[in-house]
Amino acid sequence: MRHTLLFALPLILAAATLTHAPTWAQTNVIERALPASDASGSRERRYLLAAPEGVAEKPAQVLLLHGCRQTHRDILTASRIHDLAAANAADDDPANDFIAVFPFVTSYPGFFEAPRAENCWGWWFEDQITEGAGEVGDLRRLMAEVETDFGTDPARRYIAGLSSGGAMSAAMAVVYSEDVTAVGAVAGLPFGEVPDAVAIPWPLHHMQSWFFNREANCLDPKRYKSVAKLVARMKAAQAAPGEDILTPLMVIHSAFDCTVELRNGENLRDVWIARYGAAPTPSATQDCSQDGVTCRQVRYDGPEGRVVETVFYEGGRNWNTHYWVGGDPRAPYSEPDGPSASCLLLEFFGLSPQDHTLCE
Repeated sequence: MRHTLLFALPLILAAATLTHAPTWAQTNVIERALPASDASGSRERRYLLAAPEGVAEKPAQVLLLHGCRQTHRDILTASRIHDLAAANAADDDPANDFIAVFPFVTSYPGFFEAPRAENCWGWWFEDQITEGAGEVGDLRRLMAEVETDFGTDPARRYIAGLSSGGAMSAAMAVVYSEDVTAVGAVAGLPFGEVPDAVAIPWPLHHMQSWFFNREANCLDPKRYKSVAKLVARMKAAQAAPGEDILTPLMVIHSAFDCTVELRNGENLRDVWIARYGAAPTPSATQDCSQDGVTCRQVRYDGPEGRVVETVFYEGGRNWNTHYWVGGDPRAPYSEPDGPSASCLLLEFFGLSPQDHTLCE
């Protein structure tokens, strides 16, 4: 039976205490803080939480991680996941209901201790991607806090992100494979990869790439780890009994992304196929083109069923194709044209969007 959650009033009161209420905020979007723990590298993590009124008992939990030079507010705006959560809560199928959570990296070591661009998740630092420590440990604690405070279903924990957030989502699927139900990486990178696989942000290189209309490499020299090495790194992180559980993965990537090139999305796919014994031949293929943007969605299955799905699309042929596709253009790194990453991910998570106008 559906009900209005008992925490509706505290949510409204908490929302009123925000020092700056963005235009997209609703009374049921609140900001909370997860205190630091005693674990190595743990820090206080702020996060936004959207719990629609009328949400069913034991809803799913969807974490969405921002990219570099973004905040948790930016990815909320770009994705419109909170609007999709509200639409799902208003329909007659409680199985589609979910609470959306938007963690903020909040703080990280100083530049000389752990150099990174503004607000990047530390997906390439060993101390940030080790179970029980650093950023992955805090994200796992955050999921547990939401589960305790808002009654989300422990069997339906989902996480996705953009760029560094996509890479950190993939890390969560490796390090906490026993705890994460499914994961999505938008313009992300494989677990165990290093910054050599990401573009150096030199404007001249981007200008040259745009001028010559290069469709691959984008002129920035990059180095990638082999699939075999990435699989070995993944196995090493899952060496303990019960930690090598398949977490299905959706990879969304632009063919013309010059910041995190398509090779990273392809490697993510190939690592999952190799790690979980999926057939290299697709089990299903469909056209996902939208708004004049060419797109192909492909699924690969293994002995346990679905292993990985890829959504590779042809974003604009210039250096600025690193974004949340089908998103709200008011947010940085978000592009309205093309298939909606948010809707694709929710479908993949089994939380079919009920308001399809938000997916057009």
